[in-house]
Amino acid sequence: MRKKFLPLSFIIVLAFLTVCFSNAASDQALETPSPAVSSDSVLHLIPEETLGIIYCPNAIELDHKINTLFTDLSPQSGSPEILAQMLASALGANFESLADFEAIGLDLNRDFAIFFTRLKPLQLSAVIHLKDTEMVKQVIETETGGSAPTPYKNAAYWSENGDGNSFAILDDILIFSQQRTVCENVIDTRNGTIQAIIEHPAYQSFLTDMFGGTDQLGVCFDLEATTTAFGDSLEEGLKSMTDSLKNNSGTVGLVIGDLFEEILRDRTAFIKQLQSVNARLQMEGTDVQITPSLEFKTDSEFVNAIQAVSDELTHLADLPNRATMNAAFQGSSKLQTEMSTSWLDFTPKRIRDTQEKRDRLLEQVKDFYESLADRWSVSASFGDGTLANFLSIYDLKDEQGAKTYMDEVFLEKLNYKDAYAGPSTMHNGVEIKSYIFPNPNEVFGVTSSDPFDQMPPEWHWYYAFSEGRLLFATGTHPQLIQASLDRSTGNSEKFSEHPSYQKLTGKLGTDNNVLLAISPITAFKSILPVVEQVDPNSAAMIQMFSGVFMNLPENYSIGFSAKAGDNSIDTKLLLTLGDLKPLFQGFGMMFGM
Repeated sequence: MRKKFLPLSFIIVLAFLTVCFSNAASDQALETPSPAVSSDSVLHLIPEETLGIIYCPNAIELDHKINTLFTDLSPQSGSPEILAQMLASALGANFESLADFEAIGLDLNRDFAIFFTRLKPLQLSAVIHLKDTEMVKQVIETETGGSAPTPYKNAAYWSENGDGNSFAILDDILIFSQQRTVCENVIDTRNGTIQAIIEHPAYQSFLTDMFGGTDQLGVCFDLEATTTAFGDSLEEGLKSMTDSLKNNSGTVGLVIGDLFEEILRDRTAFIKQLQSVNARLQMEGTDVQITPSLEFKTDSEFVNAIQAVSDELTHLADLPNRATMNAAFQGSSKLQTEMSTSWLDFTPKRIRDTQEKRDRLLEQVKDFYESLADRWSVSASFGDGTLANFLSIYDLKDEQGAKTYMDEVFLEKLNYKDAYAGPSTMHNGVEIKSYIFPNPNEVFGVTSSDPFDQMPPEWHWYYAFSEGRLLFATGTHPQLIQASLDRSTGNSEKFSEHPSYQKLTGKLGTDNNVLLAISPITAFKSILPVVEQVDPNSAAMIQMFSGVFMNLPENYSIGFSAKAGDNSIDTKLLLTLGDLKPLFQGFGMMFGM
């Protein structure tokens, strides 16, 4: 009996998850050159009418990278055989390792691909090289009950029960599909009567990047074709696919289906502007880099939100040396407004769903952001409560306009009845002004019975103008702005002096629209004491976790960048998992992994 594996539906969702949070790109389209695909690649057999593909240049190499990563991070966990499970699910096979596939004659030391011809219901196919054609034929004959192959043009294919799982062998390549018509289309593609996927514009940029780099795995979906397949109602189609994931794909599908449902909320208009989405994976030791990209249609209304980048992001190096997150941005005032008000998405539903309130806030801040330049930086850290403290540094194009707004208009426009101007202080010859917001629990919808009611009694916003910049901070003390002023005079450590900085900027670059660095260890160290205050009964467990975390270096182990391209947004996610190695090993020993 065949061993059942989780369906590959979740791979489709992951492709969406990596890209659905971006907004736009530049509006100048250039013709993409055809990718330099090797003559023996399986890609030459995949029909162009394909909704999506998962492509791997070398399965043995990828499997080695994955197993090495897991072994390095947690030796006791063993080899996960993730790639073998993916192939087993695609081929409906009862195999647990790549060695099992090689034993029946497959050649995994060359490229292979899984491609999708329908998403509802999910129908997938695979093309993979062979090293022993006769042995594979015997396996196929056994699987199909000894049925005779069906001739088709100058080739033939086998099918289970007439129209079930189908197989074909063209030269030294095996084609497997859940539809016999796909085998026929592959044969037509080999004969040249149907174009191959390498000629399709939606995949050319992706394949050019795959063959021009050292990525070990890639996923690409033709969203234009996918949305067309859903017909007139994209919303209904996406909902149907989400429901299918949640109801028919086990626990993993249920969890991812819930995430998919949340991410796609109110984003179908954006999805309609996309031509394709893709993501590539590169692993080197314990470093994992994922490179998602969005390709927009040439007539997309979203392409102007991000502007062309300069040589370097402003003030990134000048952010705090120790923080939970440091980030720098470059884009239009519209993008600034959207990002600076994105916190509304995390407010209670009764606040988030009040469209009138959201529209009013956007209108109130529009004029203010028009006075700012197109570059700004942000740092986030935790103090003595669950509310994060933020420092923002904005370049100014209209300093007087920004001053007038902050000093005279801001409080009135905010329409917060209990807020008032607080005391000002001087630091390094710069005046730091403030606004005070009593009872932030009311703003964030936290009740007195909430176990995480750790909001300060007052929420303070501080701001100062210095050297053509606006410094803006939240918290209960102007320390973030004071430290920023000290860094500008060389009296405090900068982010650029942190050991992680050179690696992050070297891997991700600084010629981006967005660069973001996160220190998960700093976040854990900062938040654990707060959690202990919230729930004293868990003090013993918190102290145990603290013992694991406190000796770990506060590196920026997660990096993210985004850059506007030619009608595209190209992003990178860098995970330096080696920084967390003691953590993986500690949890592995505690939970017997």
